[in-house]
Amino acid sequence: MQSARPKLQPAVAFVRVWCYRADMGRKGRKPRKPEHSQHLPKVGSATENERLLHEEREAVLGQIGMRDSWLGAKIAVTSVVVVVIVAAILGLLLIVFR
Repeated sequence: MQSARPKLQPAVAFVRVWCYRADMGRKGRKPRKPEHSQHLPKVGSATENERLLHEEREAVLGQIGMRDSWLGAKIAVTSVVVVVIVAAILGLLLIVFR
């Protein structure tokens, strides 16, 4: 039984192989799914809520310029803010109920 495809001459086969290798911008076969894609959790699930809360905290820290600061600096600033707020509330209560 003969094959349906005609046989190529050696010179033609060489030219055809050379043409395929000449495509410099071609990366070959694309993957079906990009490697950087990740599964996102369902909206309203516990993992989604946790991710959103983390992003919000990072955004707040970024706004006050403490996103990349040390943990000790974050604790110190937070404790100072809490002390000031408690002192303000106590001062207000002393003025009102005096």
